[in-house]
Amino acid sequence: MGVVDAGKFKSGDAMLWNITEDLNLCGINGGVLLKVSDRDVDVIFEKQWKRYLSLEQQKKLRIPIGEDQKGLWVKHPRGSEVKLETFTGVEEEDASNMLQVKSGTWSTVLDADSQTRSMTNVKRSPLIVMASLVDKPPNLGGICRLCDCLGAGWMTMNDLKVKDDKRFLSVAVTADRWMPLLEVKQDDIVTFLRMKKLEGYSLIGLEQTDNSVELNSKLEFPEKSLIVLGREREGIPAKILSVLDFCVVIKQVGIVRSMNIQTATAVIVHAYSIQHC
Repeated sequence: MGVVDAGKFKSGDAMLWNITEDLNLCGINGGVLLKVSDRDVDVIFEKQWKRYLSLEQQKKLRIPIGEDQKGLWVKHPRGSEVKLETFTGVEEEDASNMLQVKSGTWSTVLDADSQTRSMTNVKRSPLIVMASLVDKPPNLGGICRLCDCLGAGWMTMNDLKVKDDKRFLSVAVTADRWMPLLEVKQDDIVTFLRMKKLEGYSLIGLEQTDNSVELNSKLEFPEKSLIVLGREREGIPAKILSVLDFCVVIKQVGIVRSMNIQTATAVIVHAYSIQHC
């Protein structure tokens, strides 16, 4: 793999380009940048090289022309073989059915090619982190990044279009390509939770209530856990709290007893991952 200097490239870049395989005219003239950046860059594409270079000139090249790797471009639509899922909601009487989804595009390029797939063969836990109540793109980007780092199985969001927001991308640093993401609208949260409950999941809220359990070394997480995150200021609404099995609170002793949602999520997901990853 290519050697990258700290501070010059995002941490996920080394999984997207190869110093040997990308040593071609397409890679050098913008191809690599298209795989690691969402910025507009000047690029010379494969068809342009072949159009303006004669066959005789192509034979004299010291390095090959290469090819456009469209499936790995940040701004290019992923291939149809890669899936992204959206919870469509179900009626209450049908909540025992399997998760209803419609085809879309994964936020990952695991199936783009066999080499990339082998490098990203991550063994994920059954943990579902529900961030559908979180609104701010930077917070969602940070949660996506830590969920991927800690091996969570799924992360939900209210709107998957936030993945195109530069504020999200600046914090996620390509984690959205590897982390399985599921769109669950806020209006569908209760139905989704009840359905996952029937599938054997324990529903856990990250919230301070009168009956919250303190997060410590004695707390054992069920392997099939679903952790609900609250809104940045308001927390988890009462109608959602009523569906949960229990809530967890992180003990705090400082003057400012309010953690950023990213920090609090990292603490509880790490506590789960110690037990099940």
